Amino acid sequence: MRTLIRFSTFLLTASLLASLAQAQSDISIAVIDQERVLFGSDAAQAASSELRQQFGGQEEQVRQLEQQITEMRERGESEQALMSDDEVEELQQEIQFLLQQRQQLVQQLQNAQQERRRSFVEEYEGQLTQILEEIIEEEGIDLLISTDEVLYARPDLDITEEALNRFNDLVGGN
Repeated sequence: MRTLIRFSTFLLTASLLASLAQAQSDISIAVIDQERVLFGSDAAQAASSELRQQFGGQEEQVRQLEQQITEMRERGESEQALMSDDEVEELQQEIQFLLQQRQQLVQQLQNAQQERRRSFVEEYEGQLTQILEEIIEEEGIDLLISTDEVLYARPDLDITEEALNRFNDLVGGN
């Protein structure tokens, strides 16, 4: 379904571009990877580092749980012939309990990361819009397209690096 939507968007964009090119040969087109500007910025790197520091303990807990689970599984495989049915069942229950704990921690970490990503976008989308408006005005861009919607664009049409540099200059490593 997503592929169909992207393909339809591509066809629509291609036909629009073809008709624009016929109508006016001096149209200025540019492409940008907005995610790269936002999440490749110094501010995003600082936020990511802060997130790792804040949740480093939980990430370590996940690693320890994974190690415990692996060790218990290996023990179960190597000693299963020597264990009673009750011992095997008890070991499996312990492994299941640890797997549930691990899953809960992973879910908490993922939720925190998603929330941080959302709040980061919310915090900085205004500055990105401002930068894009400046570049569009300065360079006389008539049509700005996301790189997500383009199969190919000449490198000289990509304003991502310029936008990233300006974004870093504007917001720094906040």
